[in-house]
Amino acid sequence: MAKRVADLVGPAFTPKQGQYLAYLDRYTQQKGYPPSQGDVRAYFGVSAPSVHQMIVTLERKGLISRVPGRRTRGPRASARRRPAAAPGDGAELCGGRV
Repeated sequence: MAKRVADLVGPAFTPKQGQYLAYLDRYTQQKGYPPSQGDVRAYFGVSAPSVHQMIVTLERKGLISRVPGRRTRGPRASARRRPAAAPGDGAELCGGRV
């Protein structure tokens, strides 16, 4: 039986990364602008370095891009493309699917 390419490569992101992507997408849709790292930190209840590392990781994977410019809210990130979410991949947040 032939294996699918997705089975060989693995998921594009981890369940935890999926949660962050879902939050970034939902926040941006609701407010019209991406969240600050402080907003992300408060939502997930994690440290500033943890948020920063996740943002860097997502950017490195090409899942988000940083928004250059304003420093009033600090560094920001916006979802560059919406990943296809599979059931149980951790991308279920904020009362609905991504």
